Amino acid sequence: MAKTFFEKFLTDKESQRIYQQEGLIVDFAEMVHELMEKKGVKKKDVAKELGVSASQVTQWLDGAANLQLRTISDILFALDSKLKMEAEPLREILKLIGKNAKPKNTGWTSLHGQFGSGIPIRLAETEYNAA
Repeated sequence: MAKTFFEKFLTDKESQRIYQQEGLIVDFAEMVHELMEKKGVKKKDVAKELGVSASQVTQWLDGAANLQLRTISDILFALDSKLKMEAEPLREILKLIGKNAKPKNTGWTSLHGQFGSGIPIRLAETEYNAA
């Protein structure tokens, strides 16, 4: 069977690297949007909490800005959450892409398209005890 454009694209190392970058950006943005929806929070609320403009939050979430880990942490903190990460070998993700399969549900989340970004993420909401 002939390879799809996507499969051909991923045979190049540079393309694989770019795919991983873009996938991680999409995963993060989708995760934040999902959290905001779940908590009933708007971009302007996140912006106010962080002392930035709503347009800055939009730039962060549309992939226009190269987010630093501190900014990612701040965004999640504003949503009463934190990020846990786990790395896995890239070759495993590329096998999944080749098979057009989804990883099993292990409690870890990858929100990027049907293939995943290659870096699974787990969201942990911070719990506070009332004093």
